[in-house]
Amino acid sequence: RGPGEKKGLFSSSPKTNKKELVEASRIIAAGGLTQGSRRIPQAVLPSRLDASVFPTLMSILVDTKSSEVREGLLEAIPTLENPIKKLGEYNFRARDQFIESIIKTIPADPASKAPSSPGLLRHVLLALKAISSLFLMSATPAVPQPVQDKVTQF
Repeated sequence: RGPGEKKGLFSSSPKTNKKELVEASRIIAAGGLTQGSRRIPQAVLPSRLDASVFPTLMSILVDTKSSEVREGLLEAIPTLENPIKKLGEYNFRARDQFIESIIKTIPADPASKAPSSPGLLRHVLLALKAISSLFLMSATPAVPQPVQDKVTQF
C-alpha cells in the first residue's frame, strides 16, 4: 500500500462505488449517534440531542435513497428510548416532525389493496416500532391530531 492509501473502515477498493460508500457512512453515523447517546453524561444529553443527534438522524432519513439505510436507522431509534427516559422531563421538540418524516419513508400506502412485499412489511413494522419509541420518549405523550391521523392511516 502506498503512503496515501486509507486502511480499515475508510478504505475502498477500486470496485467500490462512491454512492455505496456514502450510504455506508450514513448507516454508520446513525448507529453511532444512537449508541453514543447512551454514553453521553445526562447533564449534556439534552443539548446534544437537540443540536446534533435528532437533526442528523432526520437528515439521514430524508436524504438517503437506500432502503437498507432507512431500515437501519429505524432499527436504531429505539436505542434512544432509555437514555431519554432517564432524563425525566425532556422536551422533545422535533418529535412530531421526526414522526412525519418516518411516515413519509413508507414506500407505498399499506392500506391500499396493492400486493405487499416482505420488504415493505418489514419497513412498515420498523417504522411503527420507531414511532412508538418516539411517543414513549416524550415527557408529554400527547400527540397532535394531524400526527395521530397519519399514524393511524397505516
